[in-house]
Amino acid sequence: MSEQILNDLRACERHAIGFEVAVRGHSLTGESFSDAGRLKDLSDQGLCLITDHPEHYYEAQTLDVKIELPGTDTLEAFMLCEATVAWVRTVEDAGGEHVLIGVFLNSPMTFENHKRSAAASSEKRS
Repeated sequence: MSEQILNDLRACERHAIGFEVAVRGHSLTGESFSDAGRLKDLSDQGLCLITDHPEHYYEAQTLDVKIELPGTDTLEAFMLCEATVAWVRTVEDAGGEHVLIGVFLNSPMTFENHKRSAAASSEKRS
């Protein structure tokens, strides 16, 4: 299905955003996993993640998602939510082949932050 057709079927507008994301969940075999990826886009009802580890994901799977909010020097900030996998797709574009994970948000996102010292902030920028 083309991206335009998918956009037409969505109830909510999607916004392109490339924030880092950490995902935790359990595979079909029950093993816990952690994955690091990037957001492709988001809406008020869901997210689309880009992953290098599609073997971790399956439809109807529950995930814990942690989105890193960039641009803060002394405040490490994250948005957290629980989500359910709606679909897993492989797409090809100019950048090559990517695996996308579409998820529905099970509840509103919450905010978390960790204050860092000025020394730790400058270390991270280096």
